[in-house]
Amino acid sequence: MKENTNKLTIAPALMTVIISLYFYWGVLTLMNDLLVPLFKQDFHLDYFRATLVQFSFFASYLLCAFPAVKLLNRVNYKKYLMIGLAVLIVGCLLFIAAGAWHVYAFLLLALFILGTGVVIIQVAANPILAQLGAAKTSSARLALGHAFTAFGFAVTPFVLSSYVSMSHMKVIYLVIAAVMGLSILWVNVSSFNLPELHVDKQPLQLDKNRSLWLSPLFVGSFLGIFFYVGAEVSIGSLIVNYLKLPQIVHFSMRHAAQYLSLYWGGSMLGRFIGSRLLMKRSAAMMLTVHAMMNMLLLVGAVTLTGYWAMWSLLSIGLFNSIMFPVIFSLGLSCSPNSKHKNIVSASLALATSGAALIPVFQGWMADRIGLQHSFGILIFCYLYIAFFGYIAHTQIRRNQKNMPVTM
Repeated sequence: MKENTNKLTIAPALMTVIISLYFYWGVLTLMNDLLVPLFKQDFHLDYFRATLVQFSFFASYLLCAFPAVKLLNRVNYKKYLMIGLAVLIVGCLLFIAAGAWHVYAFLLLALFILGTGVVIIQVAANPILAQLGAAKTSSARLALGHAFTAFGFAVTPFVLSSYVSMSHMKVIYLVIAAVMGLSILWVNVSSFNLPELHVDKQPLQLDKNRSLWLSPLFVGSFLGIFFYVGAEVSIGSLIVNYLKLPQIVHFSMRHAAQYLSLYWGGSMLGRFIGSRLLMKRSAAMMLTVHAMMNMLLLVGAVTLTGYWAMWSLLSIGLFNSIMFPVIFSLGLSCSPNSKHKNIVSASLALATSGAALIPVFQGWMADRIGLQHSFGILIFCYLYIAFFGYIAHTQIRRNQKNMPVTM
């Protein structure tokens, strides 16, 4: 049977919807970085309780990823997308109500529901986008989708930095709910004219794949993603409060929020630069170099003052850029076949729970040793990543030397 290479041209509505969803989850995820300093100020919280914002949102990745896969196995992709968008609407409306009641626990519940909606959409968006055209161009479409997520990360703090207040946030989430509602109508009335997407019906039973967890490369990759995502989100969560410190630059919350765009924008820029460098250099060794650079920058963020300290912390985003794809690909390389790759990919996704735990731990430390010094604990996250990159590089070189020469 001849492969249909024209799917993209016959499904422009679905393509537009999926690309929009990538941008939406970038915006919703980045909103948490603005909520941490806002809730800390409005509810008079310590850093530990303020960082529960990230815990509530990212705990959904740990609890809801596999139930989302099961849901996708039961319904077609069109209904599935509508369910995900409906969950986001429920989260937005609960956020508005909890903000009006001024109940912090309900706000955290709303963020968990919003995180669940993002997880549901993420589970389907990647395979859908990959199948909207020829197989050989699927990576290009996925890169485009994630570029829109990165764009959402970079542009959101710049646009919304002047509206970091509870009254404004309720309006913002009302607008988001309205956009999600329009998206549901769009999905419902659109005729995508695309054959039902293939979904692997094989259940993901991690307990029956013990060999995966006995692989040092996989376990190393799992911990690498855990520490990387945790450190990245932890820094983004506390940048605003860091820039407000008198010994740093003593910015107002509104002014400091604008600089979040530089942190996440640096990560987006680094992905474009890194994609070229990775074609010519060892990915594992680049991972080590980037992790060591971030260790030095964190030392500067902890020990320096003024603008030197500020730029040390903001520059970390640039060197974060290549870490996730490199660590993920190293973990994926230990799978022997395509079916096993599904299990590896789903298992590595669980490591995103680092974004739920590490910010909370740093918040707990900030209450005891001060916010600036608390960034020192993240040095250990990048120390592990540097060590993992070096070990992976050594193992890859050893394997290449042992490969038989073929004529």
